[in-house]
Amino acid sequence: MKLRIVGLDVESKRKGSDWSNSGTYNFRDLICADFRFADETTHRFLPFDFSAKQLDGWAEPLRSPGLLVVGHNGKYDLRGINATLIDLELQPLSENRLCDTLKDGPKGDGWIRRDLGSMAVRYGIQAKGSIDQATWDLAYSGDRAARALVRTYNANDVDVVLALQVAMVKRGHLAPPKVWRP
Repeated sequence: MKLRIVGLDVESKRKGSDWSNSGTYNFRDLICADFRFADETTHRFLPFDFSAKQLDGWAEPLRSPGLLVVGHNGKYDLRGINATLIDLELQPLSENRLCDTLKDGPKGDGWIRRDLGSMAVRYGIQAKGSIDQATWDLAYSGDRAARALVRTYNANDVDVVLALQVAMVKRGHLAPPKVWRP
């Protein structure tokens, strides 16, 4: 079976491990998310203030077998999405392959900074861009203009991570994908 490649990026308010009241790992503050299949140009954005129904529909393609999910710290993103689905009593994600450009990329040899922006520059990929803290705060509080900026930023991160995966593979700098199990 041929793997279908999908780039994924999640924006969450809290970073690192977060535990819900039920004792499970969760993005308690999943803000928005985006993914795009590498063979398509259409982004699939999960909007701010999403409902359980919206999350369920958005996640449906990610439940398909035969995916190679590409993400920068993708294990964190997948675990958070999956836990949020479970906490909302929705169907979890499927087992698939994961290519994590952060965890499976080069370490040492001057690779001090391995955030997505630094990696993109190192591999000659389009500017990743950034959003200042004030804009994030406005987005969290519901400001439409700030949320539009975050949506664009999120989609760009997906495009950058897909390009980064290709560049890293061409240079032999990326470990083989691993099985990701929910």
